[in-house]
Amino acid sequence: RKFMQSNDFNFVSSLCELINIRPHVFGEALERFPELRRLCITEVKHAIVDAITPNRAAATSSTVHENEKKKNVTIIVKTQEYMLPSNLLGAFIVIMSNWQKGDTTEESEEDNIMALLRLLMTGEKDSVLATAMRNGKRAVSAEEWVLLATSNSDAIAKQAALSVPDVFLPRLLLCCGMPKTSLFTMLERLSKLGASVSDPSKLYNELISTSAVSEWGLQKGTLITIKKRLHGRIASYLRIFSNEMVDYAHDECAFVTWLASEVSTSTSKKSASTPGFRNQIMNIINPFASSSFDEGSFVDFEEEEMDLSTDERMVIDDGESKGPEMCPTNGMLTEEFVISSPTELLHESLEQFKNDAILRKKEFDASALVRTLMNSYESSNCDHSLGRLILKFVPQLSQFCCDDNLWQTTFISAAGKSIDEQYLLSLVSGCVVHWSDEAIAACQKWILTQDELKNALSMKLMFRFLVASSKQDSIHYFQSNYKCESNFVCVRSERNAESTMKMVCKYLELTTDKSSGTSSENGSDIPDWLLLTCIVAKSHQQCIVAMILRTIDSKSSCAPAMHSILLRLYLMFPTTLQWNESKVRNYLIKSVKRHTKTSLRWRCP
Repeated sequence: RKFMQSNDFNFVSSLCELINIRPHVFGEALERFPELRRLCITEVKHAIVDAITPNRAAATSSTVHENEKKKNVTIIVKTQEYMLPSNLLGAFIVIMSNWQKGDTTEESEEDNIMALLRLLMTGEKDSVLATAMRNGKRAVSAEEWVLLATSNSDAIAKQAALSVPDVFLPRLLLCCGMPKTSLFTMLERLSKLGASVSDPSKLYNELISTSAVSEWGLQKGTLITIKKRLHGRIASYLRIFSNEMVDYAHDECAFVTWLASEVSTSTSKKSASTPGFRNQIMNIINPFASSSFDEGSFVDFEEEEMDLSTDERMVIDDGESKGPEMCPTNGMLTEEFVISSPTELLHESLEQFKNDAILRKKEFDASALVRTLMNSYESSNCDHSLGRLILKFVPQLSQFCCDDNLWQTTFISAAGKSIDEQYLLSLVSGCVVHWSDEAIAACQKWILTQDELKNALSMKLMFRFLVASSKQDSIHYFQSNYKCESNFVCVRSERNAESTMKMVCKYLELTTDKSSGTSSENGSDIPDWLLLTCIVAKSHQQCIVAMILRTIDSKSSCAPAMHSILLRLYLMFPTTLQWNESKVRNYLIKSVKRHTKTSLRWRCP
């Protein structure tokens, strides 16, 4: 502190700026370095207390430059207005969203966290944090409220759910990873909001109005689409937390009831499943309303969520026969049937295929069915309604017959068609969700045997499958001594790791611009091939680094990308990289020179 005073250096301001610039790195450091965590929490707490202490706040405000004041946040504490540095508020949000009580947590540290909660998040919708303003706008964005509501600490998450402004409540319910305390708290708040007015429907519509959604920071979409997504997300949460619902819910949630009604009336399909789905949610929220329900009327939440997010166009039947080509042939759908049939009829046919497969009533060629659906999708000029059905049913149907023919169709044949790349990536991700562990492992082995691939999109689909099925939660947050699970085929042996890296090198050769020497996927986002390389390097670092060095020595077209990978591995494993090799050191220096500016935008630590 003496040094700061004598040298006009503000340690806390610099610390907060670093936290805001590198929140992912700081999140990892919180767990790994308890002393650093306590220092940051203590200093941020003292800075916030100083900012809202009248005498100290006045002295600080007089020394702040006019340009800095524009960046400050206005907060109201006990009817008194104060100015809070913007980076200090950002540091508070990052700390609170990452903090978690653990074995190394000291009592004083927890006391400081609780003191910060009492100062800025009192558990009321007009709390200090909820009313903070910057240049006439809300200082805390919807995305920052999401971080707080999904905090590692249940106490912080619940306080955030109680403090968040009403307009952000639906936005928070759309996010993933919501703790059950936050979920139930927000649903209860919405129910009380509805009960406090004479017209709950009008209030709920205002919360999901165009003006309200504009503050969420999401991509634009129709209001009914947002309602459908919100309905599906809440349904998924209720399914996950169904066992705990008895402890939290005693009355029907008015907001969920209203939302189910809105989605039901707006859905163009004439299906009896929607009322059953709504009743299903009501039974979970209020388990005492009905003692039991018929097993035959049970509707799976995941399936219904997909149904509700499908904006289908009804096709009017003119009553005339379309001929025998419209019907399934020999128990298998034809392309003519898929393209010409009304969406509702095709949905029922695919649903029947799935049900028969589940009950083992009928064996069918899954790869042929997938091929028919993909050919039909291409022939229909990628019809949106048909695409929705394929995304829903192909992953579910293909799980019953996972073999070489199916994988050839999914990863190689489909990549050769004029179908959107993102659509195929979504399809592959869906397969990971529905396939069994045995089928996934077999497919991983098959991918590593595909040495003659020359289609970059096929390899990209395979990378997506391998990354999605690796069971790696995050590439940004892991202990330095952590290794990927051994049941992941790519890390099961050094030979498999080499095969994986060879596929990466071949892909980079196909996608690297020969004139510029750069990959077409360079940027701040981490592509799947790089994610896969980092995951494998956790378990076989020496092998991967050796292959990187050999590739650079060979002056291959993908050598520039190898420099980038080497630098990323150093940033991830600064203490375990093979420093005893001079070649590693020399190439690393060259990598730093190549990526001095671009590395500052990388998302990896």
